[in-house]
Amino acid sequence: MPFDNALKNSLPLTLPAMLLPGIALFPHSLVPLYIFEPRYRRMLNAALENDRLFCIAMPREPDGQPARLSDLHPVGGVGVVRACVRNADDTANLILQGVARLRFTSLKLDGAYPVVGVEKIATCESKSPFAGTLKDQIVDLIAEACRRELPITPQINECVRSLDDTDAVADLLAGAIVADPLERLILLEEPNTVERLKRIHNYLERALAEA
Repeated sequence: MPFDNALKNSLPLTLPAMLLPGIALFPHSLVPLYIFEPRYRRMLNAALENDRLFCIAMPREPDGQPARLSDLHPVGGVGVVRACVRNADDTANLILQGVARLRFTSLKLDGAYPVVGVEKIATCESKSPFAGTLKDQIVDLIAEACRRELPITPQINECVRSLDDTDAVADLLAGAIVADPLERLILLEEPNTVERLKRIHNYLERALAEA
């Protein structure tokens, strides 16, 4: 699916939100979700009736129920519902595509579903040739990781090779190969493309050294 620059550039000030431990939604990435809680079924209904947008916010405590803004990690992602299948029991399976990285400014929990205030984190896309060099090095590291049978999907390399947009490459890689939730949050908060590619490069080097 093509990326929606129109959506990215015209986000509302408040958005519905799912509060999901361990989940970070990156721009460009695709995340499958199963919607079963009543509050999130209401949220999905509202999103589908409007702009199809909602956020993923990560609670600080994996087993806790956020009660205030400080109980959430400060950054997250907003996505657009690309596909949705309703089930007979009113649950739903959907694909959410990341649109933009966000900073949360408020949390409202007394309505039909959680709502967050948001500020978009502007991305500093790099025109530096170093970004392309890092991309090529990461492709080689992923190939080596696949040869050693590390848990990385080989198809990600084909996708990365075909993309010229290094910003999209950095976000796709962060969503696809970085497993540690806190490292994912650092990558989500980092606006600079080269810095994200450096962190992903270092992450892969550590994974290979520890394998």
